[in-house]
Amino acid sequence: MGPAEITAIAWTGSESPAFPSFPITQGLNGAAAASGKPVVVQDVSQDPRWLTTFGSTRAEAIFPVMGVGGAVVGTIDVESDRIGAFGPDDEALLDEAARVLRPFWTHQSTDGSVMQSVSSNQSKPDRSVWAILVAGIWLIGCHHAERPTGWTDTSPHQGRFVAVAPRVTLEVLDWGGSGIPLVFLSGLQDVAHGFDDFAPRFTDHFHVFAITRRGYGASTQTPSGYDLATRVADLRAALDSLHLPRVALVGHSIAGDELTAFAGAFPDRVSHLVYLDAAYDHSGVGVLIREYPPLPSMLAADSASPKAVQAYILRTFGTLIPEAQIRAIGRYDSSDHLRANVTPDWVDSQVLQGCGHPDYKAVRTPALIIDAVVDSAPQAFPGLAQLDSTTKQAAIRFTGTLQRWQATEQEKVRRELAGAQILELHGANHYVFYSHPAQVIEAMRKFLGETAGP
Repeated sequence: MGPAEITAIAWTGSESPAFPSFPITQGLNGAAAASGKPVVVQDVSQDPRWLTTFGSTRAEAIFPVMGVGGAVVGTIDVESDRIGAFGPDDEALLDEAARVLRPFWTHQSTDGSVMQSVSSNQSKPDRSVWAILVAGIWLIGCHHAERPTGWTDTSPHQGRFVAVAPRVTLEVLDWGGSGIPLVFLSGLQDVAHGFDDFAPRFTDHFHVFAITRRGYGASTQTPSGYDLATRVADLRAALDSLHLPRVALVGHSIAGDELTAFAGAFPDRVSHLVYLDAAYDHSGVGVLIREYPPLPSMLAADSASPKAVQAYILRTFGTLIPEAQIRAIGRYDSSDHLRANVTPDWVDSQVLQGCGHPDYKAVRTPALIIDAVVDSAPQAFPGLAQLDSTTKQAAIRFTGTLQRWQATEQEKVRRELAGAQILELHGANHYVFYSHPAQVIEAMRKFLGETAGP
């Protein structure tokens, strides 16, 4: 069989696990499987082994289920939205539950439902570990608080983790399809789920993937490694893990840095480049956004649910973000209220500080650049009319600064990335693939078809 994995077979709550399977060497479940001992973490944010399963998780307890001969055949994983949720009584109950489950886990159930056989070949033991992931349950001494039900990610992708460095994995979404591999890379603060409603449009002629860079969503957060060189190395390792020797890359926003650097360093591995409002020198963005006006903060009602957060972003920034991304980048409590971001601000800062300058002249790959041209302050600030006079004037000033920066960058890329096809979409949002999907899809299909090579 292939590499050993941990696979979720059952869970409670409204969310599905971020990934239904992941390498047996990763996460707290992997630690429990390797040691054969319980792993109880009262604050998952302080344990570098932790991999995101549900956005609301604060504490996690994993108890291994032991099979014949002392091998680990499964785990019980209980996750809570409270720091310090698990006491001695809880641990005793979970230990007893693991003992009671043993005979059921090691034999196929009579109705063929969730109980799975894990030892079908006696000569070559199956090292897969089946994990039951239970969200939002507080045991003895705590009240029960299951997450609301009713939401599932309907985008037709499969999720997985790929290893890119020791103890570093990236999330990959795979929509399937036939044809050359088409790999989407997300912008700053975004994840692969940001393409949930857009990427599937291409599966008729391409095998479509999206990758979440380190530090974001379900990908591993590390203390460092957010500079451009490491991001390019991560991308190369991810493509190697996926067995993709040559791909078309599509990048939004800051992912343009990765497109340019990767194509310059590994020209034989890239067939096409598509920049979705991404062909800019982002090294100056940190300074640019200091002038960004203070927009109205989220109210309690705006953070009451992922849907409410989605509506706030649409109202404030004019962008309709897929709900799967809203859930992937936020931490929500048992009532689905947004409590914090998954990614701390310092990760964004390190990404911006490590951008470097794009070397367009080193790129020999055919490129399509789709720019969202800022024509007015109301375009940049959809809620401009509702702002107070001071903030409104600051927004208008910032729009002028943004327009000048954008014009300078566009002139540079036209000069240095010779032969690139350029499409300017006036009135478009920065998330140009959602504000103007028809135009973007048409341009991408024409470009990818015209420039397709052997």
